[in-house]
Amino acid sequence: MGRLIQVGAGSKMIEPEILLGFWLLVLAGILVLKPPRGLKKCPLRFVLVLGLALFGSISSGVFSLYIQGLFLPKTDLAYGLSIWKTLEDPFVRNGVFFFCIPIGVALSPLYFKCTLERNLIRCAIFIHLATAIAVAAFSMINSLVAMVCSLPVVVLALWFCSWTQVQFFALQAPTRH
Repeated sequence: MGRLIQVGAGSKMIEPEILLGFWLLVLAGILVLKPPRGLKKCPLRFVLVLGLALFGSISSGVFSLYIQGLFLPKTDLAYGLSIWKTLEDPFVRNGVFFFCIPIGVALSPLYFKCTLERNLIRCAIFIHLATAIAVAAFSMINSLVAMVCSLPVVVLALWFCSWTQVQFFALQAPTRH
C-alpha cells in the first residue's frame, strides 16, 4: 500500500491493489453468471490458473519493457536504467496495471477451459515461452505493439494445448507397477 497510480491525465489516483481487486471482482461476477465447465469440480485449479494467467500477463509486460530497453538509443532518458527503475515511472506502471492485469483476468477462464484436461505445468511453460518469444520479436517494433500482438499468440498457444494430440501435454494418469 502507499503507491498510487495516476488515472489518465487528471489528478485522480488509485492504489494498484484496489485496481487488481476491482478486476478480480469483475472476474468473480463473470464466473457467477457463466462458470466454465469443470469449475465446480476443481476450484483450486482455477485459482492456480488465475495466478498463472496474471503472472503471464504481467511478466509479458515487464519482459516487453526490458526488451525495449535493450534497444533504446543512448540519447533516451531511460537508457541504461534497470527494469525496477523503469517501473518507478508512473506512465510505465500505468501501462502494466491498466493493460496487463485486465488481460490476465480476462484470459483466465479461457486458460482454465483449454488446460482443464491437460498437464497444467507443461501447458503453462509452453504458453509462457511462446508469449515471451512473441513479445521479444514484436518489442523491437514497439512495446505497445508487442503487448497487443502477444494476445493472439496466447490464444493460439492455448488453443494448441487444448486440441493437440501430442502426448507431452496430455494429462497422464498415475501408473501402478
